[in-house]
Amino acid sequence: DTQRLLDVVAEQTRSLCEGLQRADEKARTVTLKVRYADFTTITRAATLPRPTDSATDVLPEVERLLSRTDAGTTPVRLAGVTFSNFTDASAGAIEQLDLPFSPVWDIAS
Repeated sequence: DTQRLLDVVAEQTRSLCEGLQRADEKARTVTLKVRYADFTTITRAATLPRPTDSATDVLPEVERLLSRTDAGTTPVRLAGVTFSNFTDASAGAIEQLDLPFSPVWDIAS
């Protein structure tokens, strides 16, 4: 049942996000592991545009990853969500700075 499987991975995602919030951490990469009845195991991963500890940010990506599996047409015996690519939430957002460049010099001169 695809909806039941989605409920399970959504609950895992919410629980993991609560753990991130308690640890004052954020993650940027989410991985979904699915093991089928014949023990074939696949993983699907995605890197988010910015680090997060919010289930609201992560759940749509988990749903998309699940849609890229055979769940729903092939029996599933295990499903799990993991996070990686962690950032300390108290460190603040990383910002790309502009570098001051000199005017272009004509090297041929």
